[in-house]
Formats: sequence, C-alpha cells, structure tokens
Amino acid sequence: EDTIVSVGMSRALKQAEQASGKK
Repeated sequence: EDTIVSVGMSRALKQAEQASGKK
C-alpha cells in the first residue's frame, strides 16, 4: 500500500511539473 501511495505522489508531482512547464 505504501508503495502505491508513493507512486501516486510521484505521478502527481510529475503532472504538476508538466502543468507548470506548459504555462
């Protein structure tokens, strides 16, 4: 379960970076 949470957080961070980059 902890691993899934870590992966989810990593994905969220990547998406946030992409959103900032597009801006």
